Amino acid sequence: MLDIRLLLLATLLGVAISFLLLAGSSQRRGLRVRGVLISAFLGGSLLLGRSFLLSGEVLSASKNILPAVVSTLLGLGIGGLIVFIAERLIQSFPQRSASVVSPADSLRCILALCFLWVPVSLKSATTEHAHEPRSGVGLQDPSFVVAGMYKLPFIGPLDFAFVDERRGYLTGGPGTVAAFEIPSDAEGELTIVEVVDDLQSPRGIAVKGDTLYVAELGPLPCKSPFPMCKESDDPNEPRLEFEKRLLRDSRGRILAYDIEADRSLSNMRVLVDWLPVANSMHALNQMHLGPDGMLYLSVGHVDQLKRSDAFMESLAHPGKEYLGTMLQIDPESGALKIFARGLRNVYGFTFTPRGEMYGVDNDGTTRRGWRAEELVRISEGEHYGFPYEGTFGDHKIRTAPPFWILDGVSTSVFWSDSFGPVPGFFVGYCGKIEHLRTKTAADGEIMKKGKGEAPGVESIASFAGCATAMDIRPGGNMVVGVMFDNVLAVIAPREQKATTAVEKGAIVFKTAGCPACHSLQAGQQLVGPSLYGLSQRGVPQGREQRYEEYLRESILAPEAYVVEGFAALMPKQEFKPKDLDNLVRYLQTL
Repeated sequence: MLDIRLLLLATLLGVAISFLLLAGSSQRRGLRVRGVLISAFLGGSLLLGRSFLLSGEVLSASKNILPAVVSTLLGLGIGGLIVFIAERLIQSFPQRSASVVSPADSLRCILALCFLWVPVSLKSATTEHAHEPRSGVGLQDPSFVVAGMYKLPFIGPLDFAFVDERRGYLTGGPGTVAAFEIPSDAEGELTIVEVVDDLQSPRGIAVKGDTLYVAELGPLPCKSPFPMCKESDDPNEPRLEFEKRLLRDSRGRILAYDIEADRSLSNMRVLVDWLPVANSMHALNQMHLGPDGMLYLSVGHVDQLKRSDAFMESLAHPGKEYLGTMLQIDPESGALKIFARGLRNVYGFTFTPRGEMYGVDNDGTTRRGWRAEELVRISEGEHYGFPYEGTFGDHKIRTAPPFWILDGVSTSVFWSDSFGPVPGFFVGYCGKIEHLRTKTAADGEIMKKGKGEAPGVESIASFAGCATAMDIRPGGNMVVGVMFDNVLAVIAPREQKATTAVEKGAIVFKTAGCPACHSLQAGQQLVGPSLYGLSQRGVPQGREQRYEEYLRESILAPEAYVVEGFAALMPKQEFKPKDLDNLVRYLQTL
């Protein structure tokens, strides 16, 4: 298969070289002719040198040399042919005396310099902006703003995990784990320090207490395995045979590190070994700490091998049963349990406040029907049908239907009832973020919007890369990791002009981080009790206070009265008197 980049570049160079040679072979030797030609050759040589450097970079980046060489030679030939046709037109120009430059020679030199300038200008633009943050995150929803965008010094992130509101760890390529801190204001700079740089394709990452967990794909049989290893370096090796070889020899691992006070990592140990990897995109994907204190890791299924039962049965890999599963892992012992199976490639997943797991599963063919891009509720013991059954039709193996059919290549997801005007799932894709609006039943169950209700899907943002990680922070902002753009972007709700005390109190409620611990939905229990129906409860029995006084005391001295069944974990906060008044007024409306 031809390399289009090399073909176009070689065509430009072929045209430029041919024009320079024709101009230099002129039989006129007047002084002014020589001066113009020498100047043209000096300028052309500099441009030609930079162009050949660019050609060398493109050629060296090409995985298959033979198509690259053929593309180069074909491009040079096309360039020469273009010049041959152009010369027939140039020859018709009138010739002048030898003491002046002929129009034909002038035109040849000008064309040569122009054709050389195109690839050089591309090279300059690429180099000049290589380390500048891209402003490619465009927002479609006017209720949000980009509050910050921070460039990473490597390809990534593949996944991230926060340890507090602004600090966390992320994985990037080719073997990096980095500690980062997002600035507290939009004018600040991202602090990022590489703490590990010798892993082999790290991917999912999670934090529990003072321990960091990293999923590592291990050695992959590609010359350049990062960021993608799905095809052989040998163009004659079929993809099916390559996937057999990769899967047979794969050795994915989960590593554990101690987090030190300075955020460095120490005491690396292997928690889980010999996990299967079908290819770099169907691998050990996202990892999260669940509400039960267990680690959860999504493992991709086979791609080309979905029709090869014979190979799968003969495969001697010790972890082949984990393909296409959601694994539950004890963070202390490393003991594995298959939580759910039959998934194709869940790249990202999330937990709702009720502890329910939802994931985005990538599309593809199965043995019976097409597997659509799906948002699925992943429940313990369920089988989601891959590689045997698709999304639609009668199911004999699949035990749970999709929650939502998605539109695009999905890479991450989270659920929130505090970010945006309506509760719902925020799904990250390659190229965009969508808000899937949901509603909540009286018992807290998440449901799709019904007929006649507000539209269920709303576009939030667009960009060139893939949203490989997303999370909502206690301050109310969304943090998005966009791989290939290689940025961390912070998306915040646009400040609404509040006029009433209740509206101002709602803003105080969000900015103080209250939604992180107190849900406003019925039946949803977070760290603290739900505030749904708060105004109907009144003052607890045995407390002789007015309702407003009780609310103020609960905010300023939360340990004074703790709701039965909950621990005294609410931190003390200081508020300006007017903000406190507005917050109390808002709570009285719940």
